[in-house]
Amino acid sequence: MGLLLHYINIAFRNMWKAKSQTLISVTGLTLGITCFSLATIWIVYELTFDRFHKNAKQMYVVVNKSEDSKSGYGRHNVDAYASIL
Repeated sequence: MGLLLHYINIAFRNMWKAKSQTLISVTGLTLGITCFSLATIWIVYELTFDRFHKNAKQMYVVVNKSEDSKSGYGRHNVDAYASIL
């Protein structure tokens, strides 16, 4: 345990000596972790599809060709077409 405290003490001394480099490193690490977390939350949200339904495992997404999207494919909801008609 004494050796671990010695290493922590040396690390803090080095960080105190190089304050600007420590600030840049900690800021970059914080921004990187934040961006990764937000991207992960967004990707998980985009990949989930109606998991709140009781029989969600039996539901399927219908994908068809669409000229409106950049990828050439689009997901369409059946209720959206019913409101148009």
